[in-house]
This record gives sequence, structure tokens and C-alpha cells, in this order.
Amino acid sequence: TYLVPQGLMAVGNGQLRSMLSLEDGTDAYEWFVSYPINSYNVTVNVADYAHLTDTYEQASGEPLQLDYYVLRGNEAKARRQFAQVQPMLRCFEGAFGPSPFARDGYALVETAYYGMEHQGAIAYGAGYENTRGYPADYIIIHESGHEWFGNVLSMADNGDMWIHESFTTYSEAVFLECTQGRQAARDWLRREREYIANEDPIQGPRGVNFDAWKQSDMYYKGAWMLLTLRQVVGDTAFADWLRALVRDLAYRPLCTEDVIAHANGFFRRDLGYLFAQY
Repeated sequence: TYLVPQGLMAVGNGQLRSMLSLEDGTDAYEWFVSYPINSYNVTVNVADYAHLTDTYEQASGEPLQLDYYVLRGNEAKARRQFAQVQPMLRCFEGAFGPSPFARDGYALVETAYYGMEHQGAIAYGAGYENTRGYPADYIIIHESGHEWFGNVLSMADNGDMWIHESFTTYSEAVFLECTQGRQAARDWLRREREYIANEDPIQGPRGVNFDAWKQSDMYYKGAWMLLTLRQVVGDTAFADWLRALVRDLAYRPLCTEDVIAHANGFFRRDLGYLFAQY
């Protein structure tokens, strides 16, 4: 429950259960999360928000509630820019499986900072425009990709953060291949390859709350590792593995060995050599 001055709105993870105006001039907002959640994914946002809603029909026919909390006055810009959410969800559902937090819905929340994958309440601060040279809204695509890789498949230790960032960086290419074709995805991956510094292994040390990455290799080098794996096992098998990985390892803390063991079992071959290279 969040207490805020009347006239402001508190937006947290999950679903809003109730809002009660109190005699002391505050409003009490009660939010509820019905799935496991990583502590760093917990958020609260307080502002003069306007609330926009939409519904996405999943492949199963079940509706997914979409909520957009934007600063009052930005409604028109949000409706225009957030039209990208529906095709993003369609692509990612096909590639990774249905929304992993269907009971809690999907939300974008306008923030003063660029973006963050807060579970079910994704922080959006890209100014309602496509950025970073990406041919879509980078924050919508990247941070939403984390719903599958980072939020439902969550690392048990910071040293294994590549599980979040390598797959999610690769999801940027997944979206482009889905909407604009294979060449667009390849062009984007080639552009991101320029950012590979090759200064770090993509896995860090565990047990020390590691946060001393020199570069962003766990993003870009990790995405290229996954592209390499795709070339080794083939397009169809790789696509099937991504969906199986999310389905089989959902809602539990993971380490690198869990991902490798799943890949070895799924493809019925020892791929440890490939992962070890990175």
C-alpha cells in the first residue's frame, strides 16, 4: 500500500486492488503482485498520471490487460507511440510463449529516466520517439523483452546477469525479424556487433553481488553468442528451444549451469564448449 498526496497517483507492480481517499489528505493505493518477483523489479511511481487502457488478445483467446500511465497532457503522444505494443506482444508471444504475467497484465509507466524492466510496470522515459537508431521504440521492445528474460527467467546471482541481458538484447532482433524480415534483424545485429569490446566474459563472479562490468559484452557479445548457437542447431530448433526454455524454467532463480543443462538436454548434445567460449 502506498500513501500519496491527493491529486497524485501511485503506480506499482501487478494489479491495482483499491484506492481509498483518507481524511488526512492522502490517497492509499493498494497494488498486488500474483507472481514471484525479483527484488530489483519492485517499483513505485508517483505523479499526476493519466490512465489509458487497452486489451491484447493472446493466441489462446484470453485477453491480456494493457495499462498505460502517462503524465497528464501526454495522452495523445502515448496513444500514438504505444500503438507499437500490440505488434511487439504478438511477436514475442510467438517467439517466447504467452505473456508470463497474464494475471497481472502489462503496463508502461512514464518515468523521468530512460527505462527499466520493472515486472508488469515497465518504466518508459524515451520521450515518445524511437531512439538509438532502432527502427521502433527501443525502450518498448527491449524492456518488454525482459518480461520473458529477466523477470520470468531470473538470475539467482548478479554474476549470471547475462541470462537477462543477452537474451533480451537478442529479442531486439527477434522483433525486427518478425515485423521487417530477416535482413533487418541481421542489419541490427551487425550494428550492435560494433559495441562488442571483448574485455569481459559475459558471466561474472558469483557470491559477491557483482556489478563491475567493464563494458556491455553481456548484452552484445551475448546476443551474438545466441546467434551463433542458432547457426549451430538451426533456425527451427533454436526457435523451439527459446519457447521451451521459458516454459520449463519459469518462475525460479537460475544460474548459468541451468541454462546450459537445458540446452544440452533439449538439443541432445553437449554444447558446453560453445558457452565456454563466451
